[in-house]
Amino acid sequence: MSNVDRPSNEVLELLNRLYQSKLTGGYTNQELSSLIVKIGDLISNNIRNGKISDSEVISEISAHLPNERYFKLRHQGINAANNSFKESLEMAMYEREERFSKGLKI
Repeated sequence: MSNVDRPSNEVLELLNRLYQSKLTGGYTNQELSSLIVKIGDLISNNIRNGKISDSEVISEISAHLPNERYFKLRHQGINAANNSFKESLEMAMYEREERFSKGLKI
């Protein structure tokens, strides 16, 4: 097994860090926001590569984004992170469409 830092490894490490820090009270207000952005980047990459192409699935993913009123603990920047997440998905869908439509023209 290689020790390559992949984006998915980074997301898993951040999730673990967020969980542990919530248990101990040692989290920062920005951790969840940065995690949302990194997950958006990971999903966008899958969209660009054609691994996720169903618009219903993409809408379902976006529907699960949290808002600030959901949590008891204070998290900063969730709305900005959600906007970044959605913009990243939209850009990835556009890039995928451009990429695959150019390949089909004869």
